[in-house]
Amino acid sequence: MQRTGNLQIWSARPEVEGPDFLGTASTSELTLAVRLRDIVPSESAILGIKVATWVRAIIANDLATFRADLHRAMVVSGYQADE
Repeated sequence: MQRTGNLQIWSARPEVEGPDFLGTASTSELTLAVRLRDIVPSESAILGIKVATWVRAIIANDLATFRADLHRAMVVSGYQADE
């Protein structure tokens, strides 16, 4: 089993209220909302926390999917009884 993906960063139009940038990962529906003040003039501590939390959530979702896929594959292969 293999999961690959990419990161996309979207910038908001100036007239739109809310975050200035949105980060999305192709393997997840989770979105990272970033304001310009979090990256200019330098990366803020808040941005570091947001990114770390977002990445942990994506990894947790990917691991949950992997566990479910692995369990199904083991049941089909006879390694584990279906529970």
